[in-house]
Amino acid sequence: MSVAVAVPAFVAGALVSLAVSWVLVSRLERVGERLGLSEALLGIVAALAAAFSVIDLFILFILNALTLITEFIGITLAAGYLGVPKVAAVALAAAVVVGAAFRAASAGSSGSLSDSVRAACC
Repeated sequence: MSVAVAVPAFVAGALVSLAVSWVLVSRLERVGERLGLSEALLGIVAALAAAFSVIDLFILFILNALTLITEFIGITLAAGYLGVPKVAAVALAAAVVVGAAFRAASAGSSGSLSDSVRAACC
């Protein structure tokens, strides 16, 4: 994806996210007023609701990192089972993944990373 497309797409996404957060907070304030909740409690609830997307992204980042770590653990175990030096197997796997990611990014591919890995390997 080129910068000319990526920057406006990012700005549009950020504006939509801010608009949705504003609507969510205003609805929460309206519900809180009807239920007679204090402003402090409403502020906490509104802040947590608005920050939920950021918290969700952080959790997904941690889970993706753990998945990547377990994949490399599997590569290490398979290399040991096959008698291949573990460091060489992990280095080769990392080079294939990084090379495929750069290839996908430079080609502006709309395909998945696994398609790029298959194209790099085969």
